[in-house]
Amino acid sequence: MTYQKILVISTLFVTFSVLPAESQDQQSIQGGIYSAAQANQGSKLFASVCSECHQEDEFSSAGYLDSWTGAPVAEFLDLIQMTMPEDNPGSLRSAEYAAIIAYFFELNGIPMGDTEMDSDISALENVVIEGPYVEGDR
Repeated sequence: MTYQKILVISTLFVTFSVLPAESQDQQSIQGGIYSAAQANQGSKLFASVCSECHQEDEFSSAGYLDSWTGAPVAEFLDLIQMTMPEDNPGSLRSAEYAAIIAYFFELNGIPMGDTEMDSDISALENVVIEGPYVEGDR
């Protein structure tokens, strides 16, 4: 067997053995990954911390989550933890950042579930942001 054939067979083996496992592990935010209580806490945190610089409609307007479509929630949480609040990034507890994201999901009509969204970034690596997005009830 030539080197080229071995390379092709190896590539195919890796592709077909890895990809199905990844897709089976993925979960969508549409599956109800946060609770009403968590979104309510996020709303209160937004009002007390975030609203000094941001308006609620920035996060509920058409297209806000579109740019995040296909990305893991872990990336979204990590970015917010590393950059917000602007005058003191990372100053909130992980659970508080997760609550604020839950509130953003509620604002965009993402369905709620019975349990709180995990605040551990590694636990959110396989949870994917995807629509449809609609303006929430708040």
